[in-house]
Amino acid sequence: MFMASTVTIKRNSLNNDALLSLVRTGIIISKLSHSFFSQFGLTEAQYNALVILRDEPCGLQQSEIGKKMVSTRASITSLIDRLELKKYVVRNVVESDRRIYHVCITNEGRKRLGSVEE
Repeated sequence: MFMASTVTIKRNSLNNDALLSLVRTGIIISKLSHSFFSQFGLTEAQYNALVILRDEPCGLQQSEIGKKMVSTRASITSLIDRLELKKYVVRNVVESDRRIYHVCITNEGRKRLGSVEE
């Protein structure tokens, strides 16, 4: 695991230049990603969640999606809420524990993925 607080970077060093180049590259990639996915009415996170769910025939709990995406529980809940509003996923109650939901991709969600990946 990378811990930013344990890394010491000297000012005006090659390491600093490399880090700044990576940050700039990350910003460019983020802007391009936003522009690309917005054409399909998705965010990068929504696309990633749909990709994760595509290969899960029985669906996943929100917490499992969050672990695969490395996201907080609150952000996963709102992400799934937005996907559900778009009819790309459904929440199915787990009969053995009605507090738990499995999130499953819908046919509409699969179609949306297909349009992105064409």
